[in-house]
Amino acid sequence: MDKNHPRVLVVDDEEDIRYILREMLYAEGYEVVSARNGAEGIERVKAERSKFDLILIDLMMPEIDGIQVLRSVKQCDPDIGAVMITGYASVDSAVRCMKLGAFDYITKPFRKIEIAGRLNEAFQKRRLLLKNKQLVRKLEQRNCELDQTRKEIEQWNLLLERKVGLQTQKLQETVDFQQSIFHAIRDGIFILDGELRVVDVNPEMLQAFHLKTRDQAVGKPCYEVFQGRTNVCDGCPCRAAFETGSLQTHRMSIQAPQGHQANLGGIWGNAQLIPVNIHAGALNRAIEKADLIYENVARMECFTKGLMNLTGTSMEKGVCDLNTLVQETLQFLKPQNRYDDITFVTDLEADLPRIQADPSQIQQVLLNLINNSGDAMEAGEIRVHTAHHPLEDQIELSVSDTGPGIPKAIQEKVFEPHFSMRKNGHGFGLSVCYRIVENHHGTIAVESEVGKGATFRIFLPVHGKADKETQRLDSGALVAPETGTGSSASD
Repeated sequence: MDKNHPRVLVVDDEEDIRYILREMLYAEGYEVVSARNGAEGIERVKAERSKFDLILIDLMMPEIDGIQVLRSVKQCDPDIGAVMITGYASVDSAVRCMKLGAFDYITKPFRKIEIAGRLNEAFQKRRLLLKNKQLVRKLEQRNCELDQTRKEIEQWNLLLERKVGLQTQKLQETVDFQQSIFHAIRDGIFILDGELRVVDVNPEMLQAFHLKTRDQAVGKPCYEVFQGRTNVCDGCPCRAAFETGSLQTHRMSIQAPQGHQANLGGIWGNAQLIPVNIHAGALNRAIEKADLIYENVARMECFTKGLMNLTGTSMEKGVCDLNTLVQETLQFLKPQNRYDDITFVTDLEADLPRIQADPSQIQQVLLNLINNSGDAMEAGEIRVHTAHHPLEDQIELSVSDTGPGIPKAIQEKVFEPHFSMRKNGHGFGLSVCYRIVENHHGTIAVESEVGKGATFRIFLPVHGKADKETQRLDSGALVAPETGTGSSASD
C-alpha cells in the first residue's frame, strides 16, 4: 500500500456523490475505488482485505444501510479507517457509528476543504492506531520471551541448587575421607604453611613427639613444636624448600600429602559402588571394588614415600607391562563422578615390550596426566595410547584430551615446580611427572594448540635384558622383582 497515496473506498448509492468524492480525493492525492451499494462495498473489502486505508460509507442506503456495512467491513478488516456520510445527521446515529469503530462522519452537502481535512485526520489516526498495535504486539512478544527466559532461569537455578548441594555433600565426604586417610597413615606426617606453622599433624607424628592433642601443634612454628626452639633451625630444609621452590625433593616437604588427592577420588568412587553392588547381589563385584581400594591405599603409601625422595634411590623397579598399568589405572579412575561426562578411549599396541620401571610411580604419572586433562574440561574425550618404536628401542605412552589446549608461550613452563594453569592448582603434578620420567631415563613433552586439546608424550626405554622367565608375568602381576628375595612390589 503506497503511503504517499492512501487508498480509499467510497460506498454510496448515488452516482453523483461518488463522482464528486472521486474527483475531490484524486485532487488531494488519494487513490479512489467506488462501490454502488453496501453489498458491493462489503465484497470489495473482503476481496481486497487490508488493501484499503479508509472507507467512506453513506449512512442511508437501500437494502443494506451504512451501519450494517460498517459492522461487516470492521469484522473483515478491523484496522480500516471508516468515515460516515449522511444528509440527516443525528446524535443517535453518530453514537452508533462511533461505537462500531467509525473515526468520524461528514454531513451533506460537503465542501472540498472539509472532506480533505476530515480524511487526513482519519488517515493519521489510523496510522497511529496501526503503530500502536505493532508496538503492543512487539511488547507482548517481548513479554513472552522474558517469561520464557524467567522460567528457564528458574529451572537452571533449581538444577544448579541441586548440583551445588550434591557437590558440596560429595566434597565434604571426600574431605572427611581424605582426613581419615591422612590420620590413618602409619608414617609420621605434618603439614606446614609458608610461615613454617603447622597446619595439620597425624596421630603417628603426635605419638613420635609425645604430644597429646593436635592443638599442641597446629598453628605453632614447627621448630617450636618439634625442636623446642624459638627460632628457625639452621639449614632448615623446609624453609629452603619454600625459598627455592623445590618442595618435591625434600623429605620434609609439606606438599607430599597432596600426592594422595588423585588416588582419594578414585578410592571414594570405588567405595560408593560397594553398597550398590551388595544391594544388587553382585558380591563378586563388591569384593573386586574392595580389592581396588586396598591396592590403591597401598599405592598411596608407596607414592608418599616416593614424593619424599624422587632422586631414584628409593624406587622399586621391576619388569612391567605398561598396557596392564594403563588398564588398571583407568579401571580405578572411571568410577569417579568427575569423569561422568568424559569418554575414555584406549589405543594400546598388542604384544608391547616390557619396560624396567617402578609401577606405582609410572601409574602416578598416568594419574596426574589424566587428572590434568579432566580438570581442563567438563566434557570431552581422553585418549591413552601406547606404541613400540623399534628404531629408537623405546616405548611411547601418550595421554591426549579434547580440552581447551595450552598456549605455546607457556608450554615450556608446564613442568616447572609451582607452575599451574588452574587458579587453585599447586603446580606439583607435572613437575612430579617430569622427575619420575627422568628417573626412569625417559623423556616427557607436551604438544598442544589452543582450542584443539593437548597431548603429553612419554618415551621410556625398552627393557632389553630381562630374563625370559621373568617376562612371563601372571595376568594379575605388574612387577617381576629384580632381587632374588621372592617378594614382589605391590602398587
